[in-house]
Amino acid sequence: MVAGTPDAVETTPAAGAAETATANATLRGRRPIVWLGIAATIVVMAGFVAYAAFIASQFSAENGDDVGRAQPFAGPTGAQASAYGAGRRAPDFTLTALTGVGNLEGRQGQAVRLSDFSGRPVWINIFASWCAPCRAEMPDVNSVYQEVQARDAQAGAADGLELLLVSIGEEPAVVQRYLDSAKYRLPVLVDPSFAITEQYRITGLPTHYFVGRDGVIRDLAVGGLKPNAMRARLAKIT
Repeated sequence: MVAGTPDAVETTPAAGAAETATANATLRGRRPIVWLGIAATIVVMAGFVAYAAFIASQFSAENGDDVGRAQPFAGPTGAQASAYGAGRRAPDFTLTALTGVGNLEGRQGQAVRLSDFSGRPVWINIFASWCAPCRAEMPDVNSVYQEVQARDAQAGAADGLELLLVSIGEEPAVVQRYLDSAKYRLPVLVDPSFAITEQYRITGLPTHYFVGRDGVIRDLAVGGLKPNAMRARLAKIT
Protein backbone atom coordinates (compact mmCIF):
# COMPACT_ATOMS: atom_id res chain seq x y z
CA MET A 1 0.00 0.00 0.00
CA VAL A 2 1.36 3.45 -0.94
CA ALA A 3 1.55 5.92 1.97
CA GLY A 4 -0.61 8.97 1.63
CA THR A 5 -2.99 7.30 -0.80
CA PRO A 6 -6.15 6.62 1.21
CA ASP A 7 -8.00 4.85 -1.64
CA ALA A 8 -5.35 2.21 -2.25
CA VAL A 9 -6.20 -1.32 -1.16
CA GLU A 10 -3.67 -3.94 -0.39
CA THR A 11 -4.36 -7.30 -2.09
CA THR A 12 -3.23 -10.25 -0.05
CA PRO A 13 -2.53 -13.73 -1.47
CA ALA A 14 -5.61 -15.03 0.35
CA ALA A 15 -7.81 -12.38 -1.23
CA GLY A 16 -6.46 -13.22 -4.71
CA ALA A 17 -7.18 -16.90 -4.23
CA ALA A 18 -10.70 -16.07 -3.11
CA GLU A 19 -11.29 -13.98 -6.21
CA THR A 20 -9.99 -16.77 -8.45
CA ALA A 21 -12.25 -19.30 -6.73
CA THR A 22 -15.23 -16.98 -7.17
CA ALA A 23 -14.46 -16.55 -10.88
CA ASN A 24 -14.14 -20.31 -11.39
CA ALA A 25 -17.41 -20.88 -9.58
CA THR A 26 -19.08 -18.31 -11.82
CA LEU A 27 -17.77 -20.09 -14.96
CA ARG A 28 -18.93 -23.45 -13.63
CA GLY A 29 -22.34 -21.96 -13.03
CA ARG A 30 -22.51 -20.68 -16.58
CA ARG A 31 -21.55 -24.01 -18.26
CA PRO A 32 -24.97 -25.68 -17.78
CA ILE A 33 -26.59 -22.59 -19.26
CA VAL A 34 -24.29 -22.79 -22.30
CA TRP A 35 -25.03 -26.49 -22.79
CA LEU A 36 -28.76 -25.86 -22.43
CA GLY A 37 -28.50 -23.21 -25.12
CA ILE A 38 -26.69 -25.59 -27.48
CA ALA A 39 -29.23 -28.33 -26.82
CA ALA A 40 -32.11 -25.94 -27.48
CA THR A 41 -30.51 -24.87 -30.77
CA ILE A 42 -30.15 -28.50 -31.86
CA VAL A 43 -33.80 -29.24 -31.02
CA VAL A 44 -34.98 -26.19 -32.98
CA MET A 45 -32.84 -27.16 -35.99
CA ALA A 46 -34.10 -30.75 -35.90
CA GLY A 47 -37.68 -29.50 -35.81
CA PHE A 48 -37.01 -27.24 -38.77
CA VAL A 49 -35.49 -30.10 -40.78
CA ALA A 50 -38.46 -32.36 -39.98
CA TYR A 51 -40.93 -29.63 -40.97
CA ALA A 52 -39.04 -28.97 -44.21
CA ALA A 53 -39.10 -32.70 -45.03
CA PHE A 54 -42.85 -32.79 -44.39
CA ILE A 55 -43.46 -29.79 -46.67
CA ALA A 56 -41.29 -31.38 -49.36
CA SER A 57 -43.21 -34.64 -49.14
CA GLN A 58 -46.51 -32.80 -49.45
CA PHE A 59 -45.21 -30.85 -52.43
CA SER A 60 -43.99 -34.06 -54.08
CA ALA A 61 -47.33 -35.78 -53.55
CA GLU A 62 -49.25 -32.84 -54.98
CA ASN A 63 -46.97 -32.60 -57.99
CA GLY A 64 -46.97 -36.25 -58.97
CA ASP A 65 -43.50 -37.12 -57.72
CA ASP A 66 -44.69 -40.58 -56.72
CA VAL A 67 -42.60 -42.85 -58.92
CA GLY A 68 -39.69 -44.62 -57.28
CA ARG A 69 -36.46 -45.68 -58.85
CA ALA A 70 -36.29 -48.12 -61.75
CA GLN A 71 -33.79 -50.82 -62.60
CA PRO A 72 -32.30 -49.73 -65.94
CA PHE A 73 -33.04 -52.30 -68.62
CA ALA A 74 -31.75 -53.01 -72.12
CA GLY A 75 -33.31 -55.87 -74.07
CA PRO A 76 -31.58 -58.25 -76.45
CA THR A 77 -31.58 -55.62 -79.22
CA GLY A 78 -30.21 -52.85 -76.98
CA ALA A 79 -31.59 -49.97 -74.94
CA GLN A 80 -34.79 -48.26 -76.05
CA ALA A 81 -35.04 -44.48 -76.27
CA SER A 82 -38.37 -44.33 -74.42
CA ALA A 83 -41.22 -46.56 -73.32
CA TYR A 84 -44.28 -47.05 -75.51
CA GLY A 85 -46.43 -44.07 -74.57
CA ALA A 86 -49.84 -43.27 -73.17
CA GLY A 87 -52.65 -42.44 -75.58
CA ARG A 88 -51.75 -45.28 -77.92
CA ARG A 89 -53.41 -48.65 -78.32
CA ALA A 90 -51.71 -51.30 -76.22
CA PRO A 91 -49.93 -53.82 -78.48
CA ASP A 92 -51.44 -57.28 -78.24
CA PHE A 93 -49.22 -60.08 -76.99
CA THR A 94 -49.41 -63.81 -76.35
CA LEU A 95 -47.62 -65.26 -73.33
CA THR A 96 -47.88 -68.34 -71.12
CA ALA A 97 -49.76 -68.24 -67.82
CA LEU A 98 -47.54 -69.29 -64.92
CA THR A 99 -50.27 -69.10 -62.28
CA GLY A 100 -53.99 -69.79 -62.35
CA VAL A 101 -55.01 -66.86 -60.16
CA GLY A 102 -57.87 -64.45 -60.80
CA ASN A 103 -59.06 -64.51 -64.37
CA LEU A 104 -56.19 -66.83 -65.23
CA GLU A 105 -57.93 -69.54 -63.22
CA GLY A 106 -57.87 -72.80 -65.14
CA ARG A 107 -55.39 -71.39 -67.68
CA GLN A 108 -52.13 -72.27 -65.98
CA GLY A 109 -49.61 -73.33 -68.63
CA GLN A 110 -51.83 -72.06 -71.43
CA ALA A 111 -51.33 -69.23 -73.91
CA VAL A 112 -52.95 -65.96 -72.85
CA ARG A 113 -53.46 -62.92 -75.05
CA LEU A 114 -53.97 -59.34 -73.91
CA SER A 115 -56.94 -59.19 -76.28
CA ASP A 116 -58.61 -61.96 -74.25
CA PHE A 117 -59.51 -59.17 -71.79
CA SER A 118 -61.00 -56.80 -74.34
CA GLY A 119 -63.57 -54.51 -72.72
CA ARG A 120 -61.92 -54.73 -69.32
CA PRO A 121 -59.41 -52.41 -67.65
CA VAL A 122 -55.98 -54.05 -67.50
CA TRP A 123 -53.03 -53.23 -65.27
CA ILE A 124 -49.83 -54.63 -66.78
CA ASN A 125 -46.76 -54.84 -64.55
CA ILE A 126 -43.55 -55.89 -66.30
CA PHE A 127 -40.99 -57.13 -63.77
CA ALA A 128 -38.23 -59.62 -62.94
CA SER A 129 -37.66 -61.49 -59.70
CA TRP A 130 -34.03 -60.30 -59.56
CA CYS A 131 -35.05 -56.63 -59.87
CA ALA A 132 -34.74 -54.86 -56.48
CA PRO A 133 -37.34 -52.11 -57.17
CA CYS A 134 -39.74 -54.78 -58.44
CA ARG A 135 -39.36 -56.82 -55.28
CA ALA A 136 -39.73 -53.71 -53.12
CA GLU A 137 -43.10 -52.74 -54.60
CA MET A 138 -44.54 -56.27 -54.95
CA PRO A 139 -46.19 -56.36 -51.48
CA ASP A 140 -48.04 -53.17 -52.41
CA VAL A 141 -49.01 -54.55 -55.82
CA ASN A 142 -50.38 -57.60 -54.06
CA SER A 143 -52.36 -55.63 -51.45
CA VAL A 144 -53.81 -53.10 -53.92
CA TYR A 145 -54.80 -55.90 -56.30
CA GLN A 146 -56.56 -57.78 -53.49
CA GLU A 147 -58.28 -54.56 -52.45
CA VAL A 148 -59.62 -53.91 -55.96
CA GLN A 149 -60.63 -57.55 -56.37
CA ALA A 150 -62.66 -57.36 -53.16
CA ARG A 151 -64.30 -54.13 -54.27
CA ASP A 152 -65.23 -55.58 -57.68
CA ALA A 153 -66.60 -58.73 -56.05
CA GLN A 154 -68.72 -56.69 -53.64
CA ALA A 155 -70.08 -54.65 -56.54
CA GLY A 156 -70.75 -57.79 -58.56
CA ALA A 157 -68.62 -56.44 -61.41
CA ALA A 158 -68.07 -59.13 -64.02
CA ASP A 159 -65.82 -56.85 -66.06
CA GLY A 160 -63.59 -55.54 -63.28
CA LEU A 161 -59.86 -54.95 -63.23
CA GLU A 162 -57.46 -57.52 -64.62
CA LEU A 163 -53.87 -57.51 -63.39
CA LEU A 164 -51.24 -59.14 -65.59
CA LEU A 165 -47.79 -59.43 -64.09
CA VAL A 166 -45.27 -60.25 -66.80
CA SER A 167 -41.94 -61.77 -65.79
CA ILE A 168 -39.23 -61.23 -68.39
CA GLY A 169 -36.13 -63.24 -69.22
CA GLU A 170 -36.56 -65.88 -66.53
CA GLU A 171 -37.37 -69.55 -66.44
CA PRO A 172 -40.86 -70.29 -65.08
CA ALA A 173 -39.47 -72.39 -62.21
CA VAL A 174 -37.36 -69.46 -60.99
CA VAL A 175 -40.35 -67.11 -60.98
CA GLN A 176 -42.54 -69.69 -59.25
CA ARG A 177 -39.99 -70.11 -56.46
CA TYR A 178 -39.98 -66.37 -55.94
CA LEU A 179 -43.78 -66.22 -55.73
CA ASP A 180 -43.90 -69.21 -53.39
CA SER A 181 -41.21 -67.82 -51.08
CA ALA A 182 -43.19 -64.62 -50.59
CA LYS A 183 -46.58 -66.38 -50.60
CA TYR A 184 -47.94 -64.17 -53.38
CA ARG A 185 -51.15 -65.19 -55.13
CA LEU A 186 -50.98 -63.11 -58.26
CA PRO A 187 -51.79 -63.59 -61.96
CA VAL A 188 -48.40 -64.01 -63.64
CA LEU A 189 -47.38 -64.54 -67.24
CA VAL A 190 -43.85 -65.51 -68.26
CA ASP A 191 -41.86 -64.06 -71.13
CA PRO A 192 -38.44 -65.78 -71.10
CA SER A 193 -37.58 -64.48 -74.59
CA PHE A 194 -38.16 -60.76 -73.80
CA ALA A 195 -40.85 -60.43 -76.51
CA ILE A 196 -42.90 -57.85 -74.62
CA THR A 197 -39.88 -55.66 -73.93
CA GLU A 198 -39.52 -55.05 -77.66
CA GLN A 199 -43.24 -54.42 -78.23
CA TYR A 200 -43.52 -51.99 -75.32
CA ARG A 201 -39.97 -50.55 -75.63
CA ILE A 202 -39.14 -51.21 -71.98
CA THR A 203 -36.41 -48.95 -70.58
CA GLY A 204 -36.55 -49.89 -66.89
CA LEU A 205 -38.09 -52.27 -64.39
CA PRO A 206 -40.72 -52.34 -63.13
CA THR A 207 -42.84 -50.74 -65.84
CA HIS A 208 -46.58 -50.26 -65.27
CA TYR A 209 -49.16 -49.85 -68.03
CA PHE A 210 -52.76 -48.91 -67.27
CA VAL A 211 -54.98 -49.90 -70.19
CA GLY A 212 -58.56 -48.71 -70.48
CA ARG A 213 -61.58 -50.76 -71.54
CA ASP A 214 -61.07 -49.50 -75.08
CA GLY A 215 -57.56 -51.00 -75.22
CA VAL A 216 -55.83 -47.60 -75.09
CA ILE A 217 -53.00 -46.94 -72.66
CA ARG A 218 -54.25 -44.28 -70.25
CA ASP A 219 -51.12 -44.01 -68.13
CA LEU A 220 -47.75 -45.62 -67.54
CA ALA A 221 -44.95 -45.47 -64.98
CA VAL A 222 -41.36 -46.61 -65.21
CA GLY A 223 -40.25 -47.39 -61.67
CA GLY A 224 -41.82 -48.59 -58.44
CA LEU A 225 -45.12 -47.13 -57.29
CA LYS A 226 -46.49 -46.48 -53.82
CA PRO A 227 -50.02 -47.74 -53.05
CA ASN A 228 -51.70 -44.36 -53.44
CA ALA A 229 -49.95 -43.84 -56.76
CA MET A 230 -51.26 -47.21 -57.91
CA ARG A 231 -54.79 -46.33 -56.83
CA ALA A 232 -54.64 -42.94 -58.54
CA ARG A 233 -53.65 -44.50 -61.85
CA LEU A 234 -56.17 -47.32 -61.53
CA ALA A 235 -58.88 -44.70 -61.03
CA LYS A 236 -58.21 -43.59 -64.61
CA ILE A 237 -59.23 -46.97 -66.03
CA THR A 238 -61.75 -48.43 -63.55
